[in-house]
Amino acid sequence: MHTTPVRPSSAPSRWPAPLRLAMAALALLACLLAVPARARACDTPVFRYALERWAPDAYQALFFHRGELTTDQARLIDKLRAMTAQENSPANMQVQAIDLAKTPDPVIESAYAAAGRPAAPCLVLTYPLTRVPVAVAWSGPLDDNSVAALAVSPARKEIAKRIVAGDSIVWVVLESGDVAKDTATHTRLKELLEDLQQAATPESTDGRASATPSRAAGEEAMGDTQDAGPASTPVRFSTLRLSRKDPAEAIFIAMLLRSEPDIDKLTDTMAFPIFGQGRILHAIVGRGINAANVGQSVSLLTGPCSCEIKDQNPGTDMLVAADWRVDRSYIPDAKPELTSLAAAAENAGKNGSTTQPAGEHGGPGTPGEHAAGHPGMGGHGAPGGHGTWAAMGPVVVVLTGLIGGALLITFWIVFRSPSSEA
Repeated sequence: MHTTPVRPSSAPSRWPAPLRLAMAALALLACLLAVPARARACDTPVFRYALERWAPDAYQALFFHRGELTTDQARLIDKLRAMTAQENSPANMQVQAIDLAKTPDPVIESAYAAAGRPAAPCLVLTYPLTRVPVAVAWSGPLDDNSVAALAVSPARKEIAKRIVAGDSIVWVVLESGDVAKDTATHTRLKELLEDLQQAATPESTDGRASATPSRAAGEEAMGDTQDAGPASTPVRFSTLRLSRKDPAEAIFIAMLLRSEPDIDKLTDTMAFPIFGQGRILHAIVGRGINAANVGQSVSLLTGPCSCEIKDQNPGTDMLVAADWRVDRSYIPDAKPELTSLAAAAENAGKNGSTTQPAGEHGGPGTPGEHAAGHPGMGGHGAPGGHGTWAAMGPVVVVLTGLIGGALLITFWIVFRSPSSEA
């Protein structure tokens, strides 16, 4: 009798079906986590992301006195506080009056000591508390002149105006006082920026640059900013020359020179790239203002923002009262959160995090070649999209719990099955 040969059954899978299902679920979870992380950190350049999302940190304006405030002192303190409460252009600072006749908080005492314990009454301005230990940006008398210039000056107003109008980076050139050297350095910087702007500007279909020629890269004249949005000019650089002898900019100049701990003693020409809501990236000094260092700074700030956490990026905010709203549909209305000096220092100590001022030097013996660098700055956002992980935390917890439970059930089924006992 003819019999139909029976085909051998397929070889049993190496992994039981429930385990294969769990492994597939794990692969799906990995895909779900990878896609949004890539999508959220894709195309927005650093300078644009900073302008839209990174509110400037608050400086501390500390008025040290003894005994009761005089009527005039109280008036000036109220005037400073009013600047921080302006609806559209609040100054990023917190104002405190400190009576030295009483025992001050240790952190406030450290700020007074860092200023050199000037005779009271005096006004001490410290950098934001993300910088540890407390660093003094400026100190002087509390009077109508210092109050008027503390958060507002012609240069700072111009910087804010240009950035809101579409400049990607405003390069502040702090002059040395040597006219020939300053002019040569400024000319070299303008040429570098023109080349970098041209290289960074997308071209239209007919091969021509699509950037709006509302201002040539490197133009330093103040007060002529045209109203051009960032969409019409994707990448645009400009320079702003600043004399060290300008009395209207004395506080701003002190702020620049102390933004890093070792540049206030240097007398050479300096360049400070400023972006976002008034963030000073670092200082480039003298012969360090070259193609490599300028190019590295531009590459960092025009590249995609892969790290959304502000404090993990290099830079120091400047103090300014400015309206940074460029597009109401993108800019959150949240104002900078003002934290007390002691509380912020305590939190920084608990977190064990110390934000160092941006910038590295070429080492001893090369004061004129301040490098445009920062630890880890070559790969901006090297730690990864930490902001993405923080936002997806609840989703990750839920999915991990589900997958973990599925794996436990799977292993229980596998090891209790007859095949596993055999």
